[in-house]
Amino acid sequence: MRFHSCLVVCALVLVVSATKANASKLPPFIRLAQTWRITVNKNGQVNRMEAMRNKLMDRFPQVRQKLEQAVRNWTFSPGKVNGQPVETETTLIVFADLLPGRDGGSELQIKNVYVGGGFKKRVAPRYPQSAISRLAAGEVVVKVTYGANGKVLSARQFKNGPKANHMLVVAAVEAVKRSIFRPETVGGHPLPGVALVPYCYRLHGPYGTLGKCDWKAPGESNPLQQGEALALNPAAHLVTHVAGKTL
Repeated sequence: MRFHSCLVVCALVLVVSATKANASKLPPFIRLAQTWRITVNKNGQVNRMEAMRNKLMDRFPQVRQKLEQAVRNWTFSPGKVNGQPVETETTLIVFADLLPGRDGGSELQIKNVYVGGGFKKRVAPRYPQSAISRLAAGEVVVKVTYGANGKVLSARQFKNGPKANHMLVVAAVEAVKRSIFRPETVGGHPLPGVALVPYCYRLHGPYGTLGKCDWKAPGESNPLQQGEALALNPAAHLVTHVAGKTL
């Protein structure tokens, strides 16, 4: 009986120890990203917001609502026609970290904000089996130019981006060419645009996946996110300083 009791106690100690060890390995934050299609009036205030579907954010509806409330209080600089600000429709992407707060609650810290044309139809690139066989991995940044109708006019590897295996570059460029963009609309007129799109190929044993990106665009303090478009010539701009702010 004593031996059996010892086994039970020892097992409980091991379970508790393992739980503590696993808890210490939990991520200190959750990186969230939400995209909206917004309309900004001539005074720079948000009139309309349409949230794009996001599986991770769908798990945190209260967080999305909190972000939307904050965005409606931000001030933007709209596009101009003949030097005068006019109503502008643009894509807004907000990156934020969900952090543990006081008393078991949570806090939301804004990390970065992108404004400009965005994806209407985003085609994910394939990971060539030949590249996996050769253990080829890395990050590919594609520079894309699209017309006022959203169709891609040209796509090529960004010359100031990281070096990458040729097979990965070809796969990334092909995916961008098959995608369709949603241009900004200024005064009711859609505008052509230029954007950078990163794709990050990672190897996990014998498998290849698209994973976290580490590359930072010139002038950016945070890495671009996998498959997101960074507009290089946006008509609208965010005026309110929000990076690093906690909600």
